[in-house]
Amino acid sequence: WPYVTNTPWRSAVGERIIRAVTPDITGEECDGWHMFGDQTWCNKAMKSKTALALSFGIEERDLYSEYMSNHYHLPTKLFDCFIETEKSPPMAGTAPNAAGPCDTQNGGHCYETKYESFRICLGNEATEIDGRQYDTLSSLLVGRGPLSTHVKIDVEGSEWSVLEALLASDEDQAKIRTLDMEIHFGFRAASEASLNHLSEKERLDREVGIIEGLSKNFRVTGTTLETYRQGWFPNKDCPEQQCHEPIVHTAGGFSPQMFAISFVNKAFWKSGVSGKVPKVRAAAVADTTSDEEETPAPAPRNRRRPAPAPASAPETASEGGEVQVAKTKAEVKAEAKAARAKELKRNDNLPYPGGKPPCKYLLPDQVSSRPGPPCIPPARIWPYVTNTPWRSAVGERIIRAVTPDITGEECDGWHMFGDQTWCNKAMKSKTALALSFGIEERDLYSEYMSNHYHLPTKLFDCFIETEKSPPMAGTAPNAAGPCDTQNGGHCYETKYESFRICLGNEATEIDGRQYDTLSSLLVGRGPLSTHVKIDVEGSEWSVLEALLASDEDQAKIRTLDMEIHFGFRAASEASLNHLSEKERLDREVGIIEGLSKNFRVTGTTLETYRQGWFPNKDCPEQQCHEPIVHTAGGFSPQMFAISFVNKAFWKSGVSGKVPKVRAAAVADTTSDEEETPAPAPRNRRRPAPAPASAPETASEGGEVQVAKTKAEVKAEAKAARAKELKRNDNLPYPGGKPPCKYLLPDQVSSRPGPPCIPPARIWPYVTNT
Repeated sequence: WPYVTNTPWRSAVGERIIRAVTPDITGEECDGWHMFGDQTWCNKAMKSKTALALSFGIEERDLYSEYMSNHYHLPTKLFDCFIETEKSPPMAGTAPNAAGPCDTQNGGHCYETKYESFRICLGNEATEIDGRQYDTLSSLLVGRGPLSTHVKIDVEGSEWSVLEALLASDEDQAKIRTLDMEIHFGFRAASEASLNHLSEKERLDREVGIIEGLSKNFRVTGTTLETYRQGWFPNKDCPEQQCHEPIVHTAGGFSPQMFAISFVNKAFWKSGVSGKVPKVRAAAVADTTSDEEETPAPAPRNRRRPAPAPASAPETASEGGEVQVAKTKAEVKAEAKAARAKELKRNDNLPYPGGKPPCKYLLPDQVSSRPGPPCIPPARIWPYVTNTPWRSAVGERIIRAVTPDITGEECDGWHMFGDQTWCNKAMKSKTALALSFGIEERDLYSEYMSNHYHLPTKLFDCFIETEKSPPMAGTAPNAAGPCDTQNGGHCYETKYESFRICLGNEATEIDGRQYDTLSSLLVGRGPLSTHVKIDVEGSEWSVLEALLASDEDQAKIRTLDMEIHFGFRAASEASLNHLSEKERLDREVGIIEGLSKNFRVTGTTLETYRQGWFPNKDCPEQQCHEPIVHTAGGFSPQMFAISFVNKAFWKSGVSGKVPKVRAAAVADTTSDEEETPAPAPRNRRRPAPAPASAPETASEGGEVQVAKTKAEVKAEAKAARAKELKRNDNLPYPGGKPPCKYLLPDQVSSRPGPPCIPPARIWPYVTNT
């Protein structure tokens, strides 16, 4: 199990999703399939020469409408109100329009059949939101006849109200031949703001019910679920069960939160739909497929180039009517692998933007938090479909605000532990108290404060179930003698206290949980008397805002360690849901900038996270969605850990000298495509061992260094990692059953038939709801 928790209702909803989207249609019934990118089309539905294709959410380029225009020769209408007109030739009207044959193999935007574009978004009513025009699907189908329209919807979470309205009209459903969508469970789109009062479970139940409702008049022909599962490696990504539980997942751990799905209208089968449901491919195939294969899944989509027309090689129809190119599976697989390798090699040889070499990871084997300015090389190619200038501007503000300007010499050296980088100057008090907010099942921060620094600790959490957390239940050893910090379980050598309280901006109750303020919990504490750790999943912003208003409270804090979450919508911040995405991010970055008045940044996990990001491999075709915030080089600092120390330790004031950003000054470069993964950002199952007893030496800057060569440390870390992965690869599957087999492992993205979704061998997430 890859996660720290396992919440039963999240598994139940995930299993409902899989049942609702599993195809019950065969290739024989469809006269074969046509698979293109995120779509699996039923050939029976693709024979009309008078149909119209509507595409909602086209972004910069829309391969769906191009393919409808150039392969099926159908007129198309394109809709988008978010993309800037100058970035999208179809929206600007500059893409070739019914001007003759297009080069579908290597060419740019081009439509052989007439297209029209409209700056309109799809919504549940005709209205204006944030200056953008919305219209309904029903009004855009006016005048269309039965089975007259192909529809594609990719509107980033706005689809649910649209689909809800569609379910209310059998007449509108009858007009749709095929329906292709990217669906997003649990997203909070601006057009659905009226539903923000729903709980997470209520929102998901509503959305799954809508998908289930489509089965009245539509049949599922394919999804991208199997492709996404093929590219998920829980044993490698979450070997210590340290990953956070996703919003929804199957009983086996796979998260179907976002994927593409294709439907065809049931009207093509006048005699009705067979009640026979194909068997789920869970344990019936002897030729098993490991979820740890090194061969990656193919990229889920290619937005830069339309796929070529079907191969001209001779084709044969299988017994089920499925079209198969007359090549062996081995030949197809070898060709796909070679093409993939060629693309990756081309990307690896691209120069960095501006031609400058990247910086160097000075502590590449240090697990998680690191001191000093972070090394964040830009991506060699822009990995996303879009590039929004204000998101880059906010991302660069974040990097500037969290880049340390403090040296090891000023700190008497560093102490790095997990997500924390501590300034030794601040860790010498024997009378301080440590407060830890958000401890989940186990809190290594408070254990380390108790067992290494021998400080009393107070632990706070109102979400974790008491029986799952020995410290919250009061059953963890408490000041009962020495702890085995190397291999032992929960243990505190110095006294701890735990409280079922969450941190908020006011003392109140939300959803039956008690919240209290940081200020009230600091009452009676003296200057520099308290170490504070905050990991409260997005609730930190109002807490920090209140802290900024009180110099007195800030003066009490020796060190402040946090995991910060930009753009999250915590329940305790519901009063701010009216803010736009940009307004919310501007507010949050301003809060971090405000902390610089009384605190100095000592370290972050940004460099570690950048070290583990491989944009050239993950997004070789620039097909990835743009994150909520990113740097000018593409890296997203949306969530990371950060450590602060109080400026009061330097009575003479803080030096105004800012270290140079390590962007292009080092000859020994580090590629963002190295195969060596970054170390795991945290280990929630076992506390890290106490500092090694090997002799230590102080560098010129006062930094503590264990007397081992870098090669020795790297070799030890690599050997330990390999041992752990080998152990995980040999674990049996849950229930001891072998997994199913990927029948079309080289098919890019959408595939017909029941998807093969093997469970993770171990639970990869921090939680399991």
